[in-house]
Amino acid sequence: MSQKCVILCFDEYMCLALMEQMKSEILKQIQMTKIENSKQYNLFVMRIKICRKEAKESKYWLELIDTNHSENSNV
Repeated sequence: MSQKCVILCFDEYMCLALMEQMKSEILKQIQMTKIENSKQYNLFVMRIKICRKEAKESKYWLELIDTNHSENSNV
């Protein structure tokens, strides 16, 4: 048992309660970190999907321009 815990805890039950409270706070922080990481991951996936959609659209327009250019050169 650390010296701080001994100073703060007057008896065994109070010490256990303090340790449980600290454990609870640590678990809350871990959960918040997981939530933030999952939000960041979801944003990343959404941005990748948008990039793929824009790339497909760009490819479509480039093919359309190339097709029109090819048709005009044959005339």
